[in-house]
Amino acid sequence: MLVLDVVKFHSTPEVPSTLRSNNIIPSLVPAGCTSLVQPLDVAINKPFKDILEDILDRRLDEYEESHSINLREIPSSNTNMIAEQRVLVSWSVGEAWETFNSRYQQLVITTFQKLGLTLPIDGSSDQELMVKGIKPSTLQIGDWSRQTGSRDGLGSGVEEEGQVRAQCNQGETGLASTAEVKEEAEEEAEEEATDSTQYVARF
Repeated sequence: MLVLDVVKFHSTPEVPSTLRSNNIIPSLVPAGCTSLVQPLDVAINKPFKDILEDILDRRLDEYEESHSINLREIPSSNTNMIAEQRVLVSWSVGEAWETFNSRYQQLVITTFQKLGLTLPIDGSSDQELMVKGIKPSTLQIGDWSRQTGSRDGLGSGVEEEGQVRAQCNQGETGLASTAEVKEEAEEEAEEEATDSTQYVARF
């Protein structure tokens, strides 16, 4: 599955046709719903950016100590130092991503599951969906493989997309908040880590 925003060039006939010819299921995020159903916005961007900020600050401090140059205050005309700064940022992003994966793997798995991206497309597990601000009774996902009148699998039509957008904008309460989804995922990750530690200890 590939999750896409509803920009015009994602909705052209060529896009879904190409995706489906390569056995990729397209799923469009309705306008106004990115903060609710896009995994990165819901629970991933914030902890990753926090990790990146810490690592980048450390690397900048280390560079300043070893070179007596503050890369935080480089004029745009100093192309050599700008290049050095970009290299340092690239290394920081790589380290941050590795750190994030080691700490929040379960968060990523749970977030994708709660938002329905890794649930069966036949609707058999739709009760596991958790979307901030939308009541369970209003979530009608159904069997994607059997929907008719859809735009080549990109949704069940303009009317249905408008209903989803209205739900997002209305902000009805009743489902878990973003913080609750993240908290639950972190608790599961801690339990998983504890179980792993106990398993190693036994051997």
